[in-house]
Amino acid sequence: MRCGYHRDAILLYRQSAEIINEIGGPHEKAILDNNTGSIHSYRGHHPEALESYRRALRIHKHMGDRRNEADVRISIGATHDQMGQHAQALAHLNIALTIEDPYLQATALTGIATTLLHTTGPDGARLYIRQAHDIYQRLGVPEAAHTWIQLQTLDTAAS
Repeated sequence: MRCGYHRDAILLYRQSAEIINEIGGPHEKAILDNNTGSIHSYRGHHPEALESYRRALRIHKHMGDRRNEADVRISIGATHDQMGQHAQALAHLNIALTIEDPYLQATALTGIATTLLHTTGPDGARLYIRQAHDIYQRLGVPEAAHTWIQLQTLDTAAS
């Protein structure tokens, strides 16, 4: 995706924020903040991404919305990992792992595996990818194929 699209997306999100502030509720604001954070993260603007994610996280925690809290924590973890802040990444991902939603647990496990791949190498990552793969496979979602490929890649790297 070209960078211009992301600039346009940020502008559209700012316009949406004005409307949501007038007529929307906190849930809509949190979703908007999470999506804005994703765009900032994709563009490599990690501090801005974390700021947006933290706003969303505060709202979800205040509302007791554990599922969306986990989703935001996974995004925060991925952003910290991209910044090389692995301890912070693992802290958020491990909290997300406690939410009782199998899909989000598998996503958190994948994030943990990615962070461990960056810090300890393939051996640490393999266990978490395998657990994520098993969950995705049980759920019958397309992510199972992706984690299968990751497992094959990790096995090849180890041999």
